[in-house]
Amino acid sequence: MTFKTYEINVDLVHDTSTTCSNRFSQNDRNSAKLLVTITNKGAELDLSQAKSVRMSFRKPDGTRVFQNDCQPINAMKGKYQIVLKTQTLTSVGNVIAQIHIEEEDRILDTQKFFFVVNDSLASDEAIESTNEFTIIQKAIEAGEKLEGVDINGIIAAGAKADAALPKAGGTMTGEIIIDSGALMRFKGVGTDPDWAFRRDDANDGFVIAPRKADNSDWDWAKQVEFRPDNFIVNGNTNLLKKTGGIVTGEVKLEGWTAQLHLDEWAQSVRVDQPTADASARGFDYYENNVRKGGFGRFRGIGTDQMYIGWGEGPWDENTNLTVGPNKFTYKNKPVAMRDKDGRVTLTLTADATNVNPDYPALAIRRGNTVTLRMEINKIGEGTTLTTLPVDMRPTDQQVFTSISNDGTTSLAVSIGMDGTVTTFTQNKPVRIIATYVVD
Repeated sequence: MTFKTYEINVDLVHDTSTTCSNRFSQNDRNSAKLLVTITNKGAELDLSQAKSVRMSFRKPDGTRVFQNDCQPINAMKGKYQIVLKTQTLTSVGNVIAQIHIEEEDRILDTQKFFFVVNDSLASDEAIESTNEFTIIQKAIEAGEKLEGVDINGIIAAGAKADAALPKAGGTMTGEIIIDSGALMRFKGVGTDPDWAFRRDDANDGFVIAPRKADNSDWDWAKQVEFRPDNFIVNGNTNLLKKTGGIVTGEVKLEGWTAQLHLDEWAQSVRVDQPTADASARGFDYYENNVRKGGFGRFRGIGTDQMYIGWGEGPWDENTNLTVGPNKFTYKNKPVAMRDKDGRVTLTLTADATNVNPDYPALAIRRGNTVTLRMEINKIGEGTTLTTLPVDMRPTDQQVFTSISNDGTTSLAVSIGMDGTVTTFTQNKPVRIIATYVVD
């Protein structure tokens, strides 16, 4: 780009020596440039801290022009440049110029200097003789009125105004960009609260929250937040929260892949039960909307037991397996308790001896049956051979006959409900074996 350029030295104190050799033309448009070096008593001047450096011009016709567009070349050495506006060159003759320096708390003016503006063959007088004069004159007058005004800004503002939405109605295309931290507020109707929409920079999320009832602040305790990896609801909701929350009504799992899955770190499924009234709580199995069975806990006054059963009332003892602190029944009938199973070596009385070391006197319990075995010889006058432990005594007296080892005698043997094992025949070795029912 070509400029008509002159270098001028301007001092704050000493008069500036300029000559008539600095000449511009009326028709120089955006091409007349001054390179100025500002000094202080001839010394280099550092203007790096200056807030602004501008120039004013007094034209030969007495009008003034101000230009705020001095551009620094090297502010530390006081060197600036300025392109003269068209309005600065409109009047033929000597133009007086002065530089104004604004610092933090003061303004400095340089000494004045001048340059010459020559007339141009393309000046207003030449244009006036043509049909284009009126248009150009109006353009010049408009330019004079808008001197120093940001025309591009006005044009841009007009374009924005043309594209702006009306106060009511209208359609917008494209995106709305809101600065980070700002929020959008939607007014409520009547007594309804306002709502805020804002971005949560800390969690890279988007937050929606209502206004508090007293209008003092936003009620963040009821906010809903959307994050890339999460969805958070602080207030009451009809959604199931990822953490915490209460579900009312039925929870239904559908589809052949649906399941309730508890991983190895999860706690048990908890079922709270009312204590004021009799109640059954547990898991029910349905077929075609008809209860077919279930398992759970039944409690009432004096009753506390677990059940697993079938039918419409799986807690009914007549159709279930019931387990309680002191109860184990199936279809309301006791089930043998295996916790009493065991083997006991019996102690013989002084009236009996063991005749076979390989066949000691034993009582063996399995479930609710006991097997008694021994090979003894009654040698004394007493009839009691041994006494069984309490858990191995029959529910009723058992009497039977055993044949002596030599086959000559039948011995009557009795097992009493008190656990005594007796016989009356003396000095006849005999092998005794019997199985009976116990509680």
